[in-house]
Amino acid sequence: MSASDLSRQESASSIADLGPKPAELGIPASSMSTAYATHYAFGGFALSVAPAATATWQASAPALGNHMPPQHGPSQHGPSQHGPTHHGPGHQFPPYQAHPYHQPGPAPTFSELADSYDERQRQRAATEKLLSKARLARATFIGLLGDLPITAYRPSDLQFYIDRMQYWPKNHIKRSSELHDVALTEWPIAEIIEDNRDFKCEGISRKTLEDSYVAFVRAIIRDRRTELGFADPFRDMKIAWPLSSTSPRKRLPISTLTLNKVFVHGVESGYLEEAILPLMAYLTGRRIGLLLHLRDEDFRQRDGVWIVHPQSHIRFEGKRIRVPYKTEASLRAFVLHNVLDEIGFALWASEQTGPVFANALRYPDPSKLASRRLNRLLQRSDAIAENIEVLHSLRHQAIDRMRHEKLDDKSRYLQAGHRGARTEHDDYGADNLSGENLHAVANMPLDDGLDLSPFKKLDFDRMVKAVRTTGRRAGVTARRSGRNPATTAMVSSPSVFRVA
Repeated sequence: MSASDLSRQESASSIADLGPKPAELGIPASSMSTAYATHYAFGGFALSVAPAATATWQASAPALGNHMPPQHGPSQHGPSQHGPTHHGPGHQFPPYQAHPYHQPGPAPTFSELADSYDERQRQRAATEKLLSKARLARATFIGLLGDLPITAYRPSDLQFYIDRMQYWPKNHIKRSSELHDVALTEWPIAEIIEDNRDFKCEGISRKTLEDSYVAFVRAIIRDRRTELGFADPFRDMKIAWPLSSTSPRKRLPISTLTLNKVFVHGVESGYLEEAILPLMAYLTGRRIGLLLHLRDEDFRQRDGVWIVHPQSHIRFEGKRIRVPYKTEASLRAFVLHNVLDEIGFALWASEQTGPVFANALRYPDPSKLASRRLNRLLQRSDAIAENIEVLHSLRHQAIDRMRHEKLDDKSRYLQAGHRGARTEHDDYGADNLSGENLHAVANMPLDDGLDLSPFKKLDFDRMVKAVRTTGRRAGVTARRSGRNPATTAMVSSPSVFRVA
């Protein structure tokens, strides 16, 4: 073997050990550009058959220990005429500055990163709500700035995206029936925004822009930046939010009069979740999605009171379901108010087999559907509209009652399922309520004027079997026909529907 052959063999051997192989990266080659797919087909190194048509990135490997960020040059945004002014024709994209443990090669495009993000989130059992938000963020970003290698974007591009997205019409997907059958990637994003520059339609709020668009653009970019060895072009960027974007209106507690009506309408519906979940949310302060997935074994008695210990995953009809909890703190045990014991629900729930609200779990995205139906109960109960009095207000009200009763900070955090610890010292000790605090929460005074009579003598066995059908509910028909709605409810006594 000649010296030159030996040198080439040693070089190939050293390259083969420098980075992950394509099976380990998990990016589908079918969705990549030709050069990028070829690049990863050979183990993640600069072995492309041909350079990418949109970039000149064939640079020598960085010296070991050189962590200098790449110098971002101006980018080019294709046919869209709505891009930033610094993007002009004839510019070349900068080299792909990889980490020292990666050889330089073609930078992934934004759409390739978005495809990878979508696939990884699906593997992590992400909800369809999260995936749809990511897809919309992807479509709007590419529609305004083009689908470019990630190193072609500059910090000013994100600010440009934000400045334009302030004109994106609120609820545009629901309002534009002509786009229902059009693929999201084919939407005329720039034209839609330009057509609403005078705010003929209300634009999205700052919170929506920040949480549902910008946050997902950044998440897509950051998902594999370390693994693939490129710098985040928008890192440490200070954003100037448009002044025209509306700020959210502060919500109000649900009034006692409205809450009494919600209880009546919930019981009249005949469905267990509509009758019990508003009461449980009011008494415990826990989120609807968590309460909806409770099982019989979650209910138990301790020191004379009922507690609930949620699970992160449950099994239902042969499927393993992730409970939609927000943080690990949400899985702490919490105390049931004695009202739920007095009406017989706590004991009844503990004697069931499987999920307590089984029928509600048979629908796609049951938490979202339950939240929508319960907010409709609020609307029928004359709650203030425009997102002022909402179901989530019950969580805030429960925390306010605990604060008013002088329950200590840690006990409030534990009952509400909040992280809440301010120092490392607060993390020590019991991670659930105990002793006198158990009874303090179980016997917490309720709001003056609250009428709980609709929950007396409920037939839970009958309500849990109620199956939804199309058409009007019996209670609604009765009210519109002038009959007594109490006679159509699934209760054993019509007298419990009186509202004080």
